[in-house]
Amino acid sequence: MSNLDEVLSLHRAGDKAAAARLVEHCHERVLWLAARLLPEFARVARHERPSDVAQATLLDLWQALRTTMPHSERHLMLLAGKKVRETLYDLARKH
Repeated sequence: MSNLDEVLSLHRAGDKAAAARLVEHCHERVLWLAARLLPEFARVARHERPSDVAQATLLDLWQALRTTMPHSERHLMLLAGKKVRETLYDLARKH
């Protein structure tokens, strides 16, 4: 069993600290996705940097992990990708 599988199991069992470790695991991927998708949102890109989008996304992901229990790394990464898109849409409405 990999380390991530153990953290996912702990999270599903109710360990609050596991959510923070899952967010840390997603950090690089979220930053990469934010940098890749930000140019498609020209108005947002004028005001926000990829790191700003990633930070807001990671906070949203942490909130989502209060109620969502990912069962695999793929499920976790899909959730993170969804949160990046939602953050960009929210920022587009703001700007």
